[in-house]
Order: sequence, then structure tokens, then C-alpha cells
Amino acid sequence: MKYSLQHFFLDIENSKTIFLNNWIRSLLSAFGIIIGVASIVLIISVSEYAKNQSIDNFKDIGLNTIRVVNQEVSLNSKQNFNQEEGLSFEDFNFISKIIDLNGVVAPIYKNNNLTSQFKNQIFSTTTIGTNPFFIDIEDLRIISGRGFIKEDIQNYHTFCIISSDISKKYNIKIDDPITIQNQLFTVIGISSTKDKLFNFISLPYSVYPIYKNSLDEIICSLKNQNLIYEKSNTIKNKLKTLHKNRENYDIIIPILMLEKENKTQKLFSIVVLSIAIISLITGGISIMNIMLSNISEQTREIGLRLAIGATKKRILIQYFIHTYFLTFFSGLVGIFIGYISILVISVFTSIEFGFSSNALLSAMFMTILSGVIFGIYPARRASQIEPIIALKEI
Repeated sequence: MKYSLQHFFLDIENSKTIFLNNWIRSLLSAFGIIIGVASIVLIISVSEYAKNQSIDNFKDIGLNTIRVVNQEVSLNSKQNFNQEEGLSFEDFNFISKIIDLNGVVAPIYKNNNLTSQFKNQIFSTTTIGTNPFFIDIEDLRIISGRGFIKEDIQNYHTFCIISSDISKKYNIKIDDPITIQNQLFTVIGISSTKDKLFNFISLPYSVYPIYKNSLDEIICSLKNQNLIYEKSNTIKNKLKTLHKNRENYDIIIPILMLEKENKTQKLFSIVVLSIAIISLITGGISIMNIMLSNISEQTREIGLRLAIGATKKRILIQYFIHTYFLTFFSGLVGIFIGYISILVISVFTSIEFGFSSNALLSAMFMTILSGVIFGIYPARRASQIEPIIALKEI
């Protein structure tokens, strides 16, 4: 007798009946599968969220940028090396030559707490002295007015660009005068902001209102990310020579930092996923033991069915479906618990986890795989029972 679709639905119905008649024992045996699948959903969802957050954070800095940041150097140390403190315009010029036509470079003078005044309103801002490339490198845009041009630097024009949040807060418009450290500037542009760059005023570096011995930062933006490794190594070697092996600066390469963070997250995910898989294996073994126990209890029934015409294939498929039904049901419960856990975490931590298709597909795959692996042996064991021996048992 051939195995038909009718037989398949009959076996599904029998599996459901067996499960409902022994639901406590079935759920206890499936507990490992439920926990393992829920863990997989939770781990992959959290890992994807952390990865996306890292990418967003480093995108905010600029994945195609190289940033050389000045360090504070003590007076004694500076005298011993007989050189100026920190980054200089000589460093900026050499880095510009290294980058050449492959990108743009901006020098940065920066102060996070300079006093500014518009009419009778006095406020503090981050004040940045730079060149025309700053806006593009930081992935900002001019909302109204214009950005700096080369002539503004060369002719010492006392112009400034303000961020949109300052413009809205103090109702400052294009051509309005602003006093910064007792020096008068004219607003020629209003810039967009981003998460880590707001409440700022940028000026031509040639008219920066306070004297500084060194640049605070030199930032480069490359057209091709593949050149970042090569150019960063060249910059590192050149600065090492210029500063006589004295590392009074930091070179920050966001794309390398992102790669390192992703590796750390990946290692952590592998460790935790390994624990979840061990839980799945434990749960699968529990289900397999329950099925073997059921087969032992049903030996006479299996022998009788074989004796009256049931084939070994029919018995094998039937018991495989029984095991698979229990495993698959456990997997669905695990997926449900996993997503409920994510929802609870989102509510109590204000972290917005997005729906992860990878988490769902991985959980489904592991559920199907577990059903196949742990369903074959009990089903094969049932199909190999000899009818004569089975019927002799009491």
C-alpha cells in the first residue's frame, strides 16, 4: 500500500492527539528546544541591532575619513624634543599632498565653549576654525546661504556658518552679525546638523578668534574607501618622521574601528549561539528519548500493524512525523517566546529592535534541522521491530 496524502494528514492528526493526551510530558521534553530556539531569535536580533547601531555611529563619524587628533603635551616634554606642541600646518600640508586628488583635507581649530552674542542674547557654542571642505567631509549641507570659498580664507573675511539649531533657537538669519570672543562676524550660511555635530559655528581658520599653538585636528575624506588603509599608513609614517617618533597625536580610522567592533560582536554571538545550540541538542535528545519510550510502550501495537499489512516504510514515516510534530511545535513556541522577549526588552529599555528576518529564518532552520536529526532514529527503530517478536511480548 502506497503512502498517500491522506495517510500524511492522518498521521498529523494522530500526532496532535498523542501530544494533547500527554501534553505535560511533551512540553517538558521539548523545553530544551523551546529555550534554544528562543535564544537564537533573541541573540541574532540583539546582534543585528548592535551591528546596525555600530554602523550608524561610525557613519556619523564618516567611514571614508581619516582623523588625526592632537594630544595634550606637557611643557617639559615639548622642550626636550625642541618642537612645537601637537599638530601643525606643516602636518596639514604634508597630509594634503598625500591625499592629493583622492580626496579632501580640512584643518580644525576647535573650542567647545566659546562665548557668542547675537543682539542681547549670549550663548556658548562649539566654534570651529576650518576651510571650505569641512562641510563636505562631515557630510553636512548648507540649508541656506553659502559655504566658505578659498577667497574667504585668503582675504581674512570675518564670515561664519551657523548650525540650524542655533539659527532656530536664537532666530539668526543670513547676513546677521554675531560677536564671537569680542570679534564681529557675519552669518553667510546655515548648516544642517547630525547626532554628534550640533550647536556649532564654523569660521575660516585664518580669522579664528583665539590664538592656538597647534591644530586640534586634521580630517581627511577619501573618494574611495579602498585607499584608506594605504593612505592611513602613509600618513602614519610621515607624521612619525615629522614628529621624531613622538606620538603626540592619535590617528582615528572609523572603518578599522568598525571592523574590530564587528569582530568582537561576532565572537560574542558565536559563543552565545553555541550555548543555544547545546540547549537545542539537549532538547532534541529529550524528545528522542520520549519517542523511544513511546515506541517501547507501543511495541505490541506496532507488531500487530505490521502483521496485518502495514509496511516498514509506513511505520517509519508515521513515527518520524510524530517526532517532527513535537519538535516543530516546540520551535514555533520558542520563536514566539523569543519575539515576546524582544518586545519586553524594547518596552523596558526603550531600545527599538527591528524585525529580524535572519533571526526568524535561522530559528526555523534550526527547528527543521532538529526535527530531522532527532526524528530519524526513533522512526527507524520503530520500523525495524519484528512482528513475531513484538506479538510475543506481554
